[in-house]
Amino acid sequence: MSTHGPRAQISAMRASLQTIEAQLSRGDIGGEGLEDLKMGVDDLRLRIWAIMAAASSGESGALERFRIRRAIDVCANIGDEIVSGAIDPGHPEIEELRAAAQRLATALASRGRA
Repeated sequence: MSTHGPRAQISAMRASLQTIEAQLSRGDIGGEGLEDLKMGVDDLRLRIWAIMAAASSGESGALERFRIRRAIDVCANIGDEIVSGAIDPGHPEIEELRAAAQRLATALASRGRA
């Protein structure tokens, strides 16, 4: 097996994330570092979606399905965390989340039934 193939690259990314997680738990990464990390992860996600779209160009809806499944996971997890108390329902950004969820619900209700 190649040491530079996709599996090796994924293993390296996982190892990097474990290192970052350890740094976070020690408090070695502050607010600005976290924002940089978030932007990097967002960029990586977009690039992976582009790669998946190119790879699945013959599969109609593969990228769309992936994005919808990811949204389902995120929404379910956040809902569970609010119920369990892991996320404070009084957090300052909850109103923005509620508004985004309402826009999504409205869009699904108005256009989701074709």
